[in-house]
Amino acid sequence: MSATLRHEVVAAGLHAEPWTDAAVTEADLAELPSAAARYLRFMRVVGRPRDRSVHIRLHGRFRAGLDASWKTLASEQYNTAPPETARIYRMRLPFFGIPVQGRDTYVDGVGRMLVRPLDLFTVQDARGAAFDLGELVTWVNDAVLFAPSMLLHPCVTWSGAGEDAFELVVHDRGHTVTAIVEIAPGGAVASFVTPDRWFAPPGAREPVRTPWSTPVDGWQSCGDRMLPTGVRAVWLREEGPFTYAEGTASCEDVMWNVPPGEI
Repeated sequence: MSATLRHEVVAAGLHAEPWTDAAVTEADLAELPSAAARYLRFMRVVGRPRDRSVHIRLHGRFRAGLDASWKTLASEQYNTAPPETARIYRMRLPFFGIPVQGRDTYVDGVGRMLVRPLDLFTVQDARGAAFDLGELVTWVNDAVLFAPSMLLHPCVTWSGAGEDAFELVVHDRGHTVTAIVEIAPGGAVASFVTPDRWFAPPGAREPVRTPWSTPVDGWQSCGDRMLPTGVRAVWLREEGPFTYAEGTASCEDVMWNVPPGEI
């Protein structure tokens, strides 16, 4: 997947230029809600320049529907920071012995979901307003878990949501998405919840706006960074939660500030 991902990143014209080279300081955290400041200190952002990109590989499992069996998942993605907010994500799943390539992208304010068996023909190519917001809020989720200094930008508003939670509101190219981040007392993210994604129930003609959450199973120290050890993706349906993806990453699976042509 790496060569194809690199080609797509270059073709998208991403440059991953930082909006500022200044290192994050305690003064940057002073105006934030106390829970948000605890989170950023836990993530060890103080003293480092804001990240301009993050390259992530995940390993885990995925199921396409409520009654579907779990499939082995491998994914790779490249995200860039504001003002060039972008996410190019690829995953590979086996279906009946055939490798299926899935792509989720958010580039220039446009979200898209593309599914191609053997990467030869298309079985799904979904676009529209729901995917614009859904892909943007997934970018926010990635930033919260892997590159939080990307969120220290004027396009992001931080608000308090209780002693151990804060709200993020992110604006990009006419889109606005929100999320609540719940943290443990020490600052580690416990869960991320957003109303800005759409789920396709069985038999439905159109996807339905449905709360989406990514509970975090634990954290690991990776040099001067903290990374989740495991994350789940959950649709918070009225009928009950539906976990459809689980992923893990090691310290070697995440790299920051790699130029687009060098991933």
